[in-house]
Amino acid sequence: MKPWMKWTAALVLVMLIGLSLFFLLPDRTPAPPELLGMEATPFVQVLSATGRMVPARQVQLQAQVAGRLMSLEGAEGDEVSDGQVLAVLDDGDARQRVAESRANLALAQSRTRSLSELAAPVTREELEQLSLNREQLVRTLERQEALYSQGALPLEPLEETRNSLEILDSRIRSTEISLAAQEAGGAEAAEAAATVAQARSSLETLERELAKYNLQAPFNGVVLERLVEPGEWVQPGSPLLILAADEGYYAEVELDERVMGLVAVGQPARLWPEAYPSREVTARVASIAPRVDAATGTVRIQLALEDQADYLIQDLTIQAEIQVRELSEALLLPVAFRWEENPLRVLVLEDGMVKERPITAEAVSAHQWLILDGLSVGDQIIDPSYGLKPGDSLALPEADAPEGGDAP
Repeated sequence: MKPWMKWTAALVLVMLIGLSLFFLLPDRTPAPPELLGMEATPFVQVLSATGRMVPARQVQLQAQVAGRLMSLEGAEGDEVSDGQVLAVLDDGDARQRVAESRANLALAQSRTRSLSELAAPVTREELEQLSLNREQLVRTLERQEALYSQGALPLEPLEETRNSLEILDSRIRSTEISLAAQEAGGAEAAEAAATVAQARSSLETLERELAKYNLQAPFNGVVLERLVEPGEWVQPGSPLLILAADEGYYAEVELDERVMGLVAVGQPARLWPEAYPSREVTARVASIAPRVDAATGTVRIQLALEDQADYLIQDLTIQAEIQVRELSEALLLPVAFRWEENPLRVLVLEDGMVKERPITAEAVSAHQWLILDGLSVGDQIIDPSYGLKPGDSLALPEADAPEGGDAP
């Protein structure tokens, strides 16, 4: 074969291969970027948390004095009534002290009665008799002085009468002082009254102390836990029983402190016990703890149940969702459409040009932002993974132009 024929054959073969590749290989034209058309949509934001059921009111019945536990009523699950005696401690010594204090009070009261009913009346009668004696002695002295002035009576009887009158006046003054002390408001009466008041106060104190040896239920409820048994020695503050009031339960959950700005008292919530996942219970935020747990960085939230249920028991694990925000029209943006983060910016298509636009947004999930400012309904957001930059031109085929929502 001649050389020119070989070259001609080779050229034809190359052309055939090129044509084959043109028709057989896929189109290498770059695909247009994905556009997201912003549109308003209803939005409900919830915070999820795990928690447990806690009695609405729970107390520890604690010993208030040291002593041996004589009896303890109530096993776990038993119902108790308000005022029911649940625990009795050995109170023998306390009763003895109360008895002695009562005797002291009776003695002090007897002393008071003796002053008011015996001593004072006797002293008053004595004073009246002394007053009568003085009147007689004064009349005798007057007669003697008249006789003495007439020379009919020597001086000695007159002096004796005068001395007797002075002695009698002294006795009258002493008796008056005694009577004033014995009557109400006097020194002896006040001292006796003070003794009675002190004895009564001491008795009341000991009676209050004696009452601490008998512990009563503070409300109608149920025994959650029994911590000691009769015969054991307990100290003040030793827990004996854990009681829950008949006021139902609430759910207690913990939320990260970073989302606390979204939570408010009164917000609706839903609960699902892990033991009964098909049973939904409605609730509301009842209280927010006033402090953050420094160890976990969480805040305790209490959810009040709108309806109580028998299966909601102590420490039952629950899943909770708190509805913290509801918007009838919201703009939501997938996190993947973020172009730059600091400050937060996205790429938008305006009049065939790629432009950057700063936005204000709040993360409402791991994959989605709620747009607060910077975007409007109808804005077209460009997927940044396509590699376009601000200032690039972009012309889309008419069929590819988005009409809202995700581009196909």
